[in-house]
Amino acid sequence: MDFRTSISPLYYVSKIIGIAPFSCGNKICVDRQHKNTNILPPAVVWSSLVFLFHLTSCMCIMVWSILYDYGGYTLSVTVPDAVTIFLMYSTCLASLAGAVLYRRRTETFIMNFIIIDQILLQENRDRVYRKTRFILLIELSLIFPLLIGFSCYHVYVWSYGTSYIYLIAKDMTNFSNIISVIQYINIMQILRHRFRILNKSLATSCDSKSPISNQSLSKHQHVPNSTIKSTTQIQNSANNLIKSPIAQNYFLHSELSMPIKNQISEEVSRVNTLRQAYSDLYDITELINKIYGYRILLEIAYNFVSLVSYLFYALEVLTKDKKTGDRNGTDESSIMLQVASSLCWVTQNMVRAFAVSASCFAASDEARRTGSVVHKLLLRQTLKGDTSAELQLFWSQLMSNKVEFTAAGFFTVNLSLVYSMVGAATTYIIILIQLN
Repeated sequence: MDFRTSISPLYYVSKIIGIAPFSCGNKICVDRQHKNTNILPPAVVWSSLVFLFHLTSCMCIMVWSILYDYGGYTLSVTVPDAVTIFLMYSTCLASLAGAVLYRRRTETFIMNFIIIDQILLQENRDRVYRKTRFILLIELSLIFPLLIGFSCYHVYVWSYGTSYIYLIAKDMTNFSNIISVIQYINIMQILRHRFRILNKSLATSCDSKSPISNQSLSKHQHVPNSTIKSTTQIQNSANNLIKSPIAQNYFLHSELSMPIKNQISEEVSRVNTLRQAYSDLYDITELINKIYGYRILLEIAYNFVSLVSYLFYALEVLTKDKKTGDRNGTDESSIMLQVASSLCWVTQNMVRAFAVSASCFAASDEARRTGSVVHKLLLRQTLKGDTSAELQLFWSQLMSNKVEFTAAGFFTVNLSLVYSMVGAATTYIIILIQLN
């Protein structure tokens, strides 16, 4: 089993909803003649059709809401709800557009993970890939029933007449956003695992028995030339926007390791290999920020506005400060159903915001732990001079290449973001209550 097979469950689901218009096969051909004769692959056409569907759905829902829904509501309810719908569809459209525009970068991103795993995983590679695939299958099998049940309850509570069509379209857009979030979260988990393997290997790099030895460098000499060639083609095809040094780093090192085998100690060779692995993982984090930056920005904005909108509506209905134009009657059971539906939306969006923030924090925290491992190695009294110099170079590299994940550069995504969201949402809800 390889890396592509391990992520295949999520890949095929993403391909169906249009946010994976790239090839995940073993053979990736991106030569110039192929690009000229096949300008619009079928996957790109499908993503474009899905984009048009969601765009049309957004326009229809906004017109429907203005004409039939918002008439009996106050501005303090209608404005947050309209902004919530707009941000939800903006997130979906941004995911579809980004998937099409960055499909070459995504292919390069997958190939980079494959090459790094040849260094870090080695003997445990098959077990790790099977575990990744199993986790993805469990996630999807749990999420599908929950989303279907939530959608049915949502339609049951709020639909009247022909409005159920628009509610189903809205739930389909929400499903697409959730799959995009699952993509991002699982990428963070895979990246965190690779950093953890790197830290474990680095902690034992100065011991006689190390999981990474000089043999790991020689193994790369037997990698098929087609893999190297396809990786180079993918990197050159991304309009020169990405220049990933992963392939040439490892293979150049393997070529030079033979004539200088007697000059460089085994410890220095291992530390140098791990330095290159960290540099390549850092390049992947930069690539993730470029691919998912604006999607995460819109996702966090949607989660925040949705939290304010649905919480305020639930409070407004419960306190009955003002008549909010209940469509299904004013009886207590109808009111409680609407409040429960609003709280379900609040819970869903808070879980998504927390999952994104926690996964980013876990990956960046594991990357920061590399510095602690380097410090502990430098404190060893029996450390050789050349190994110490290599570790000091590693420390300088860590200082200049700090791993962090941002929402398109506007703010850092970590656990403090959830705290800020809750505090800001409380403030806005109080302001809306006072204005109402």
